[in-house]
Amino acid sequence: MRENPTRRRSLVFPSLPAAVLTGLIVMPLYILGANAILKGFAAHMELRLTLSLLWGIVGFIAPVLYSTVDVAYLRRSHRLSWAVMFRPYTAPDAGSSSNNLRGFYIPTWQRLAALFASAVVSTLVMRSIGVNF
Repeated sequence: MRENPTRRRSLVFPSLPAAVLTGLIVMPLYILGANAILKGFAAHMELRLTLSLLWGIVGFIAPVLYSTVDVAYLRRSHRLSWAVMFRPYTAPDAGSSSNNLRGFYIPTWQRLAALFASAVVSTLVMRSIGVNF
C-alpha cells in the first residue's frame, strides 16, 4: 500500500519540530538581516523602509505562517478559497466551531508557543556569545 505524498508532507509542515527549527534558525537570521538593513541603509530612508517591509514579509511572516498554520486543514474545511473570501461571512454551525478549535486553533497556538520559546532561547544564546544587534 502506497502512502499518499500530500499526507506525508502535511506531517512535516506544520509541526512542532518545524516551529522549533524556525525559531532556532530563521528568527536569528531575521534579526541579523533586519539589523543589517537598518545599519546599512541609514541615509536612504525610503529604501530602508522598503527593504524592511520586504524583509519582514520574506524573513518573518512567510516562515512563521509556513511552520505554524495548517493550510491543508483550512483547504479541507473550505475556509481558504477565493470563493469563500469574496462571499459574505456566515456563522458556522455549532458542531464545526468545536472541531475547528480542536483541529486547527489549539495545534496552531501550540506551534506558535514553541516557535516563540525557541526564538527567545536562540536570541538569548546569540546575546550570550556576543552578537550585538
